[in-house]
Amino acid sequence: MASTEETVGDVDAFPAVNASRELNLGVPEQFPVDPVSSDVATAKELKEETEGRARAKAQADAAGKCDLGSTLMSVLMVSGVVVVAVGVAFFVTKKLKEA
Repeated sequence: MASTEETVGDVDAFPAVNASRELNLGVPEQFPVDPVSSDVATAKELKEETEGRARAKAQADAAGKCDLGSTLMSVLMVSGVVVVAVGVAFFVTKKLKEA
């Protein structure tokens, strides 16, 4: 085995290498595209996208209906609590006036 002093000082030991050429020996830079399969893939992507939009719209509509019912229930609960609080206040003031 050679020592490190011999390889460091010897310029001709390792010639300069083009790394990109060595790593990509048989890889072409431009790939041919099959127009038929490209059209099929594009059509499939568009179909999935439209189905996704329709699904998202249906979920949003269902969520909107659920939110409407939830909001209505909240309003009714708050109104009921306010009515009970006012009734208790009148009852207490009436009892205090009698006493």
